[in-house]
Amino acid sequence: MKRSGKEGAENVMSRKPANATLRPGNHPLLTIKAEGFMANQLDALLATFVRLRGSEPKDLVGFLRSLPEPGQLPSPWNTWTLIGLTRHRQRQHWGAEIVRNRLQGDLTNLAVMGALGHPESIRQNCPVPGMPDWEYFFYGRGCCFSYKVNGDSIDVDFWDDSADYFDTFFYENYLKSLRQPELTEEQDFFKKQYLSIRERIQQIVSRIAADLPEMTVHDIGHLDSLWETASSVAANK
Repeated sequence: MKRSGKEGAENVMSRKPANATLRPGNHPLLTIKAEGFMANQLDALLATFVRLRGSEPKDLVGFLRSLPEPGQLPSPWNTWTLIGLTRHRQRQHWGAEIVRNRLQGDLTNLAVMGALGHPESIRQNCPVPGMPDWEYFFYGRGCCFSYKVNGDSIDVDFWDDSADYFDTFFYENYLKSLRQPELTEEQDFFKKQYLSIRERIQQIVSRIAADLPEMTVHDIGHLDSLWETASSVAANK
């Protein structure tokens, strides 16, 4: 089923066992379990990411024409959701390692037995051994980690012996727990990636005047101004 806008972003990931569950695989980002039109869009997006990591194309016109046509890629909402969840997967794996190595927990027991599978040698809620700034709290089949310094909260449910299932409710709570989101590493990461992409695009568009002299100005300044225009248009909706 085709989805767009915020509704699409919220449904790209859903609780197990929904069809949109993300699982790790051999792809540079993730193997995505999706169906139909959405699967085709995600395949095209990931293939484009891989291509953009390469060197500057010798044939600029051919490269631009070979990029996916409008509508062939997921919406910006879905794309940023995918990127954000790819980053959050690392946090969930960190949580799984804490459960295994510092809390003597067994992920399979938690998945199968829920609260009855909690490790017996430790309390249900306490500072993480060796990590006094972090607290853990076992509940049901999951565990919540809270950072006492700034309040960051990372929740993960274990449905098997991995931490690869995403719960959008937990992810949204993580974002809400960030007291100063404008200063977080997450936004700093996206800023650096944007500037890196901008630098590569600048090298490409600098050749437009030579390769397509009949066109109007399409340098990096022109592209930057489009962001301002897009922001103005979006603000009026």
